[in-house]
Amino acid sequence: MRISKILISVLLLSLISKAGYAAAPEYAKPINAYQSKYDMSFFVWKPIGLHSKWYATYDGYPVTEIANNLWVYGVFGSAGQMYESITAVGSVDPNTVHILTPLPSFLNDKSLDERNKFHKSLVHIFETKCDNFSIVHTKVSPTPIAWESKTSRVFMWGGERWIRIFNHSGEKFTDTINRSSHTVANMLKTCKIIWTQFDTFEFANFVKSAGLIWVENFEINMPISFKEASFKTGSGSHAERFSGNPGDPGNKDNPDNPDNPESPGNGGWDTGRDK
Repeated sequence: MRISKILISVLLLSLISKAGYAAAPEYAKPINAYQSKYDMSFFVWKPIGLHSKWYATYDGYPVTEIANNLWVYGVFGSAGQMYESITAVGSVDPNTVHILTPLPSFLNDKSLDERNKFHKSLVHIFETKCDNFSIVHTKVSPTPIAWESKTSRVFMWGGERWIRIFNHSGEKFTDTINRSSHTVANMLKTCKIIWTQFDTFEFANFVKSAGLIWVENFEINMPISFKEASFKTGSGSHAERFSGNPGDPGNKDNPDNPDNPESPGNGGWDTGRDK
């Protein structure tokens, strides 16, 4: 089940309507692509927060190359996961195909309007000095993690609040995170929240637009210091809730598919940026 409360209330993004998809942001770097089926050249770009196989067209749709010079659109599953469709890029106007959903708008500061506890619990972390963000996995759901560079201040998001985690004496922070993930998993289960790839995409774009650091594949790219038993030992429990102190986070394929390469007029749909 997607966390629609997060999408609507936290990031103020509904599932994008066909009339309101976003153009590529200014920082998008064009990548040459070729669709041999229609002898069609076009550009894609690589958004952050998506699995490495996925790209975006300049008219806002997720695409992937399933074979050499064979690109298809992506579709979202019920839990926000992305699947390959059988609709080839260039075969249709994707805006007319209801199973094809554009990617969400690219976030800016105005997207965060404090309205409810979910929103406040997520944005509170931006009031701290945390400048690094990523996603960690718990037994219930992936969830955001935030930390301040060159310090032992590390927080994990539990759905309704962020918790600061503390390591034991001589303990590596990788072990601390793993241990604390059980507490966070219970919090996410209580909140009935499942964080998806689609949510990661939206959150990652907000982090980047705010000038902060987004770390992909946290388990691989976590700071080296997290793997060493060199952090100061924190005080208090290993998973501590915060409640309102300044600078601390937290207050309590299918028949609708029109792909038909033999049909007249199928010669390569404009994907949003001229070659």
